[in-house]
Amino acid sequence: MMFRLDKRCPICGDRLILRETRKYIELMCPACMLACRMDKRNVKKYIRGNTFDWVGLIEDLYLAFRKYVPLLTKPRRVRKSNKRADVFKYVR
Repeated sequence: MMFRLDKRCPICGDRLILRETRKYIELMCPACMLACRMDKRNVKKYIRGNTFDWVGLIEDLYLAFRKYVPLLTKPRRVRKSNKRADVFKYVR
């Protein structure tokens, strides 16, 4: 199962995808190909009675994505062709 969310990647600004696999539920950016995942064994805390708290799960994954994904990428000086000299941009 895969959903495109309204949440944006903090690096490139593209819309994030929530994807469920056999083992993980992950929040990923299709442009950067970076992801934050949670093991399905750890999602038990989002079960409230007979309902599953998707909003809480998405918020927690997004907070982790915003906190840790910029640490995995390093700023590198990239020369733009026109107008500006050096601009910092996140790259993998």
